[in-house]
Amino acid sequence: MTKKYYYLTHWYLSPDDTENANIKELGIYFSRESAENAINHYMLLPGFKDLPRKFFRIGECILDKDIAWTDEETVFD
Repeated sequence: MTKKYYYLTHWYLSPDDTENANIKELGIYFSRESAENAINHYMLLPGFKDLPRKFFRIGECILDKDIAWTDEETVFD
């Protein structure tokens, strides 16, 4: 049985700094519904409530599976 989790982030480019993203890692959830409910909560809080909902991102991952750097030929010097 595949076990999934959903991670919630909030990120945007500040109007005065278009090169550096403002990224907040907010939580990890067992269901997409829980992550959506968390967005509803965060949208009421300072630092989030004045920004559009589109800046929230829900990512889906599978437990015990690599999500990045899976190319065996990647070498770091």
